[in-house]
Amino acid sequence: MSAETPRRVPWWDHQGVGANIPVRAIATTLAGGRRCREISRQQKSLEAHRHELIKELVRQKEGAIKEFDEELAKLGYDGAHGRKRSHHKAAGDKKPSE
Repeated sequence: MSAETPRRVPWWDHQGVGANIPVRAIATTLAGGRRCREISRQQKSLEAHRHELIKELVRQKEGAIKEFDEELAKLGYDGAHGRKRSHHKAAGDKKPSE
């Protein structure tokens, strides 16, 4: 190299950390980091809201099931016994095959 041309030092060189990094690159990197943090906060907020909605839905479902069970109890339904009617034929009702 000639004495007239200064030596180009890469920005990652050891001569002072960040001394040769262009200001625009720093600003862009910092802005990107801020955007990432904001997006992360928004995702966490949406996830928390989603969980709250799920909890509310489960509470509503439990309430509806409880009301339905109370209505069945008023009608005299006893869940301990199985259904009495079936479309299956009993073993004695089957036609003997020829």
